[in-house]
Amino acid sequence: MKSADIVGTVKRHEGEWKGENHNYRSWERCYKFFCSKPRDRDLACLHLTAYLTSFGMYRGSAFIASKDYLVHEDAVAAVEGYYGRLQNLDLSGCCKNIDHVFSLRQQLASAYKRRADGHVATETLVTKIMMGALGCAPAYDIYLREGLREGSLPQAFSEKSYLKMFEFCDKESDDFEKARRHLNQRPQRLVDYPIMRVVDIYFWQRGKEIRSSGLN
Repeated sequence: MKSADIVGTVKRHEGEWKGENHNYRSWERCYKFFCSKPRDRDLACLHLTAYLTSFGMYRGSAFIASKDYLVHEDAVAAVEGYYGRLQNLDLSGCCKNIDHVFSLRQQLASAYKRRADGHVATETLVTKIMMGALGCAPAYDIYLREGLREGSLPQAFSEKSYLKMFEFCDKESDDFEKARRHLNQRPQRLVDYPIMRVVDIYFWQRGKEIRSSGLN
């Protein structure tokens, strides 16, 4: 793999954020809300719905698209149990709490069965929720997986692949931290960006660039 330009890649992504109502704000607003450790599940479901819609999870035949916002109630209830464990973690904290990360993954996967006709949440939906509410895992969508593939990293969300990704991030930790500091110096930001959101941005942007270039 060629040398990773982490800071430059994150800055290219940032360069696409046009105006104060660009959809990157959807993540900021959702994450900021959940950082307050809310107990109002109705309002939490609305915040989660707005973020997931903005980040593409209501497209096409997605099962949540045929339900109202309260379809997320059991997912929100699952997230509540991890406020103190998985929010605002650095890289070592994410790695040390890997058991909690994947315990939540299992709970979120089954969190829609009651309100969504037995549906099991996809890996993409689960990780988008984890990123939006807790910032503890990158969102495994098509672009992020492409970015991982470029780095010869596993593209499934599992404990083994999570640790392999951490090996990469640990080697590049100085540059990831530089990119995080850059984002957190933006005066218009609504929240301080956790390190896993920076990791998410980096791999997502690389995947988008690869697909746009036709090199995949």
